[in-house]
Amino acid sequence: MATSSNTGNPTARTIVVAVLALLLLGVDALSLREIWHPRGVFGYGTNVDGVVTGVDRGSPADAAGIRVGDRLDESTMTPQQRWDLIQIPAVDSAGMSRTFEVYREGVKRTVTLVSTAEAITLTAQVVAVMSALGALVFIGIGVAIVSLRPDRATWGFFLFCIGYAPASQAVFNLVIPAPWVLYGSMVLNTILAAGLAGLIVFALRFLQSSVSGWRRWAELVAPALVFAGVAAVGVLETWNTYFIGQPAEWVAHVGIAFTAGGALVVIVALIDTYIHRAGADRQRIRWVVFGFGVALASELVVTIVQTEATNTPLVVTSAIGLLTLIAPISVAYAVVKHHVIDVNFIVSRTLVYGVLTTIFVGMFAFIDWFVGRVLDQTRWALIAEVAAAIGVGFWLNGLHSRVDRFVDSVLFRRRHAAEHRLARLARGLPHATSIAVVDASLIAEPCDALDLASAALFRRDVSGRYTRVTAVGWPEGTAEELSIDDPLILHLQAERGVIRLGELHWSRDDAPTGLARPALALPITVRHELEAIGFFGGHRGGEDFDPDELQWLNSLAAAAGAAYDHLAADALRQELERITRENESQRLTLERNGLLAT
Repeated sequence: MATSSNTGNPTARTIVVAVLALLLLGVDALSLREIWHPRGVFGYGTNVDGVVTGVDRGSPADAAGIRVGDRLDESTMTPQQRWDLIQIPAVDSAGMSRTFEVYREGVKRTVTLVSTAEAITLTAQVVAVMSALGALVFIGIGVAIVSLRPDRATWGFFLFCIGYAPASQAVFNLVIPAPWVLYGSMVLNTILAAGLAGLIVFALRFLQSSVSGWRRWAELVAPALVFAGVAAVGVLETWNTYFIGQPAEWVAHVGIAFTAGGALVVIVALIDTYIHRAGADRQRIRWVVFGFGVALASELVVTIVQTEATNTPLVVTSAIGLLTLIAPISVAYAVVKHHVIDVNFIVSRTLVYGVLTTIFVGMFAFIDWFVGRVLDQTRWALIAEVAAAIGVGFWLNGLHSRVDRFVDSVLFRRRHAAEHRLARLARGLPHATSIAVVDASLIAEPCDALDLASAALFRRDVSGRYTRVTAVGWPEGTAEELSIDDPLILHLQAERGVIRLGELHWSRDDAPTGLARPALALPITVRHELEAIGFFGGHRGGEDFDPDELQWLNSLAAAAGAAYDHLAADALRQELERITRENESQRLTLERNGLLAT
């Protein structure tokens, strides 16, 4: 991603990120409670207007004669009763009774239902745990990216991560009493609205060096419109349905429309980016496009189900919601492997090790918890826990090498291919047979291996000036030579390694622009004399150069210096041999003509 970093106030940023992340993680962590403490359910569901949309066979609602099409009288309920009985009826535990009035064909009757414990299957337990862990991964990726590269796009991605984390809020909705739970619901819905608006900003800026044309207008209008629409609809729906008991089904439909519209903008922006990229760039972003497509589709399905088919088991909607994990994982993969966002390689590698290690430790913690909770009453508990501890212990003993191989072979495969390619070139350059081969190799190979937008080589001529001898991505009209008085020459003569030109504030009006603008200057010295200068533009994806890449270029410079020295010495040797042969020929001629005594 080629947007510029804007760090702002690091302390304020850290506080905001931490507060929002911990708030959502706290809500999500509550969902684990339902694993050992089942909710009390009544066995029916309604739409926002209180019209029954489904009744479970054999449930308390079924036994009481509630049927699809009946309508609960919301006007006679308190906010707490509406919250317990409308849409997804549930209470904190089994055995709790609720009395309310129901209309059928204009006839009203009073019904009392006693909740039964929601069935908690092993599948439901696994989905609940996966949802909580998924929320941790979801929010963790968002926090990591916005912390490492804070700008408008990554802030938008972070808001998406905290707004769309997959864990259920069902337990939060049960343990907080009305009206506070209603206010909390409004806040969470506002965060969800901010998440969708932030995702629009991220999608519009994804892999864009600048936002212009239709994207500029879309960024000015779409995020604000979607945020205002989704947030306002959420507040209005909560107020009408739960505070005052008025029909609000139409409001819910408007909310679905706003959500679908925002998702459409995201998909259009990402597909447009994909279409206008070519070659390797498409390979870098196709999984991001696919990931967000799946995530937004699953979130839309969950929203529709929770609005229109509210007696759908929680395990079903939670399982569908887990599909949203594909989005942040695809972005994290693209960041680490393809550097689509400018994050330093060392930080990325550290992040990968940290994430993988956390996952492994989390897996062991889950095994320990699962054994303690589920198998505690059986004789297999101790055996399973000991076996898991021994197995994981042996496995962790070789964890470092396994993770290292995985990271190197899977996530950084292309980088290692580039490293081996440039290392092989550095070993071969001292054996080059001509200066032209060295010149071309110094530019073409790094440009291709590192996917750079431009590269050029300026070599010193007999007058002392540095003349451009080969280039990639330097169009006609760009600089052809550097004067020996150029301030950059002084820096390069004193430096034995690559220099970031941004740190020197060096620029020329006749240099390439955009990503092709020279970002690095590589001094190539022969016997302590600056023989040539290599200029390298940025990566085509917009990411910064990492320390390893700079080291590879330095190795090439050293090898090129040795090659130039070797070729110069070889040229002098050949010239000396030529002069020697000419002198010998002239001596023999003079001897034959008697002009030189033998």
